[in-house]
Amino acid sequence: MKNAKKNMIGDVCVGKDHFAYGYQIAAVDGDLRFGRKPGKISWGGAFQTTFWMDLTRGVVAVLLIQVYPSIHSQKLYGPFEQTVNGAVLED
Repeated sequence: MKNAKKNMIGDVCVGKDHFAYGYQIAAVDGDLRFGRKPGKISWGGAFQTTFWMDLTRGVVAVLLIQVYPSIHSQKLYGPFEQTVNGAVLED
């Protein structure tokens, strides 16, 4: 996990986020909606499977929908992430 959050592709970005070993890394100035924290690593698949890990808070979340095309993903992903992140107790 030492390099899990290390940018491995240089200046290539998705928005302001970077990538490492197959994960998208939330940047400090990136997309932090839904209670996201900088450094969160995540990925999603074509059949609406997604996961993220917030190593600083010790949180892992998995959402498996298995529907393609997903007409409801925008109504589900954000609220799911907000609910999980909102349930995490901060130190």
